[in-house]
Amino acid sequence: MSYLNNMARNLLLGCGVPESILENYADECKISSDHLCHSSFMGVSDCTSSLPEGSVFLTGFGSSKQVSHHVFVTRFPCTEQKDGLLLPVISEKPSAMSEENWNFICNMHFGLIMFASPLDQGDMSLPEQIACGDLDGDTYFVCWNSEIISNMTSSSYKESDEDSSVDLTEEDECNLLKAAINTNFGGKMCDATVVEKTKEGSYLVKSGELEKHMSYDEITEEREILVDICSHRGKGKSIEIEILWGNEVKSWKKMHQIKNEMPNEVAEYARKKNLLCQKGWEWANTYVRNSEIVEIRDHRKESSLVEVEVLYDDGDLVWEPAKDIDVDILALYVQLKNINLNKKDWMWLKSAICEAKRNWFGVVQDHVCNVEYLSEHSKFVKKLCGKFKKRGDITNKDSIKFGRAYKHALEIIKHGGRVSLPQHLRDEVVSSTSTYADKFLKTV
Repeated sequence: MSYLNNMARNLLLGCGVPESILENYADECKISSDHLCHSSFMGVSDCTSSLPEGSVFLTGFGSSKQVSHHVFVTRFPCTEQKDGLLLPVISEKPSAMSEENWNFICNMHFGLIMFASPLDQGDMSLPEQIACGDLDGDTYFVCWNSEIISNMTSSSYKESDEDSSVDLTEEDECNLLKAAINTNFGGKMCDATVVEKTKEGSYLVKSGELEKHMSYDEITEEREILVDICSHRGKGKSIEIEILWGNEVKSWKKMHQIKNEMPNEVAEYARKKNLLCQKGWEWANTYVRNSEIVEIRDHRKESSLVEVEVLYDDGDLVWEPAKDIDVDILALYVQLKNINLNKKDWMWLKSAICEAKRNWFGVVQDHVCNVEYLSEHSKFVKKLCGKFKKRGDITNKDSIKFGRAYKHALEIIKHGGRVSLPQHLRDEVVSSTSTYADKFLKTV
């Protein structure tokens, strides 16, 4: 068992624990391991379905009183206060739990943290609230030192309403300018555009000759939520997109207006509709996700084309032309389905498979290119982590931004996408990483 690492230590400091308390705890741990009151636990669900909502149970302690009434739980990487939770720990049999179940979990070996399930299935689970964790093998840092816990006051640990507002602004502020909103001018709802941010912190909003100043909260409260992109019309600079909004109203928006507000959604629509190479849509290639195909579920014939139903690793299930899918994936699918490649609709695939076998050297080159991508991604992640650590204070706004970018970057290989950073922080990263960081950062 090691002493507190820097990330855990900084988080505890940010949650109000005095440095002197942490130094005393470290000194005690050096004298004897008996003083250690923190460890890593594997996260699991409540197998009894009887733990009180919002609580946890630590295996290996049984019904002893070694653990205080609350424990502090986080998950690495933890980069800001809300990445940790102060949670009640169960050390006595809950009234809703049977004696058999209580004896069962009390006799389990040390090393598991059992999370109670939310009563409402629509509520966010405890692991999800801890640095976006889950229960697919994630380990959690748990501290039960009573002196550390008692100094973790609710005022320093929990975010205030003001802090929450600041976090929201940080998430979207860099994309708010030029955003299209629907707002009230003199009792009439009008389409408007966020033109600029003033020195006082408000935003100038215009609709034709009408204009007014609005706060960030006013804009985000009135801003409609995109539900779906239904269709498009026009070409080049005249492209318009039909959008279904959260108020169940459909409206047409100019491409130049909507692509600045929600580029990722428009880019995904372009990918599904095979528009990425068409004039007026090329910009969307920058935002297309890097999701991988998990499997082909089905196939059908549409007009004269064969389409396949593809499941991506981000959960998206879409129909796409078979000729747009990697030959190796298609070859596996037709083999599993015993599809006759001598049939008219599939003869093209037979030729493509033969060509792919001859082009083995090209496959090796693709693999080498992927290795280069993975290497650059690794350097990008290390750069963001370094920028976060350099700030030191986890309550610093730039530190929070770098921390979130660092955590997001770790997920890119698995889930795809790009990392968002405000322009001044983006410039700081790009200037010190030559050009490769542009592959992983959103354009702002």
